[in-house]
Amino acid sequence: MKKTILLLLMLTLSLLLSADSGRVIAELVKPTGLVVDESRIYVAEDATVSIFDLKSLKKIAQFGRAGEGPQEFNIMPGVISLTLDSRPGELLISSLGKFSRWTKDGEFISEFQYNLTNVFMPQLLSDGRFIGTGNRQEDQKSFLTLVICDEKMNRVKEIYANEINFQPGKGLVALSQVFSFARDDNFIVIPGNKDNELEVLDLELKVLRTISVPEDKRSVDKAFRDDVITELERNPATKDFFEMLKPITFPASYPAISFFYTDQQGKLFVFSWKREGDNLEYHSFNLADGRKLHTGQALMRESPIRPYPPAFFNNHLYQLVENEDDDWMLISTELK
Repeated sequence: MKKTILLLLMLTLSLLLSADSGRVIAELVKPTGLVVDESRIYVAEDATVSIFDLKSLKKIAQFGRAGEGPQEFNIMPGVISLTLDSRPGELLISSLGKFSRWTKDGEFISEFQYNLTNVFMPQLLSDGRFIGTGNRQEDQKSFLTLVICDEKMNRVKEIYANEINFQPGKGLVALSQVFSFARDDNFIVIPGNKDNELEVLDLELKVLRTISVPEDKRSVDKAFRDDVITELERNPATKDFFEMLKPITFPASYPAISFFYTDQQGKLFVFSWKREGDNLEYHSFNLADGRKLHTGQALMRESPIRPYPPAFFNNHLYQLVENEDDDWMLISTELK
């Protein structure tokens, strides 16, 4: 018994020591996006972007405002915020119908408008093309798609499609297979054919390999279902349409993947739905050859089921978390 207690104590200490206990950034009110690089963090709050020094958390610059004019960002407050992306020498920002470039000191470089019917909130690939989400109709069904666009944001190719989990008159299927993408300078990662699979593509869109994680056979418990429904009732993106989403149904078991990211340094991190307190299970892989690197737990706070804004860089998971005093803290956890 004493050995068991000692082992549990050592595991708890290990998790605590591997995670930054948190540093307060007093200027933040309601962050909606986060990006980290070697020396700075970039935080979106609806249509505003703030730049902080990573070590001191001192604010360096702030820019952006809501609107459709020059150097403005078109958003839907509380529903659709900015998508940030850090690249050498510049910060890339997607808003509704506009793609912008800024220096890492917050100085404007350029912007151009794009057609939202072609792609939604695109990200730049290293070859100058873009990847983003789209949609299409087929056989009276609606599909979410992942699309590649050229330098002018014209559609080039659809690389993935999945039936939308809400169909009018049929309600919402909550907790469906993950729909997302991740990319670095050499690879694109998209969902695979099975719930527990991801496919790794090169920039020529050739499938190089399939990465698999263990299936999750656990039954979706009532407490989790209640949390999801409460979130749908209260979240600004869904609360006005809550009655239209009914009936809300759930799969018998959890999906294998909740979300996935690349860290821009050749690693893929795949998170499951398996949670122990504030820690979430993850699997890491080498993107170049698909080799499994590690399975572990990472500090991942949620409120109540949505993660607070996360970012991945240099083998660390960064997250902005609101504490009991309503202050926002930057927390970092080392990943393997």
